[in-house]
Amino acid sequence: MLREASAAALAQAGYESDPRLRGAASRAMERLRDFLLSPLAEKPWVGTGAQKAISEDADPPSMHLLIMLAHMPVFRLEHHDTMEQLFAYLSRPLPKWEPRQRVGDDLIPSAHLALGDPIPHKPAIGADLAGALLWLETMARLGFLARHESWSRLLDRLLDERDRHGVWRGGRAGSVPPVPVQASVWPTYPLEQVQEGETGWTDVTFRLSLVARLSGRPLEFV
Repeated sequence: MLREASAAALAQAGYESDPRLRGAASRAMERLRDFLLSPLAEKPWVGTGAQKAISEDADPPSMHLLIMLAHMPVFRLEHHDTMEQLFAYLSRPLPKWEPRQRVGDDLIPSAHLALGDPIPHKPAIGADLAGALLWLETMARLGFLARHESWSRLLDRLLDERDRHGVWRGGRAGSVPPVPVQASVWPTYPLEQVQEGETGWTDVTFRLSLVARLSGRPLEFV
């Protein structure tokens, strides 16, 4: 996990051609390919009931890995077959069990692991808007968002909630600025140091515009 997180940071910083990053990415891609082609991709669980956890032999993709790949377009082209398998995997419904991994005698929550589609409908976005925006941005950078009808519709709904000035202010129902739930969100949200008044809507408005642009939509100036 730490290696993938470090690789994600280097990829975001623009070091895609660095042989050390490419080496780490190649090893991560090999683990991912083996996982996607194995029976564990369908059934990664061991244990029963409250003791159910992800098998130690399973290597599902982490958000760190997805973010790394999102910022390595040339590398993705070199592994286009695995990227197609990854798209199919991420498009599947989430399992009903929360991702957990066994460490010694303890079961540790593993929210950084991606086991399927985390935002199959609008209520899922409302439960964690900051996390949903990170997912949509990552999928857009991967080239997956425009190909996924459900994610594209959800983005359309969020864009439609902006006012006539193009600013998102909590949606039609109105709300306070979203509070991050996932640890993966903290490097990019919030960008504003103080979320009060108009600055409370800067982050969501900017992120929606970025996702729309990354997914190939024209940028509208108002």
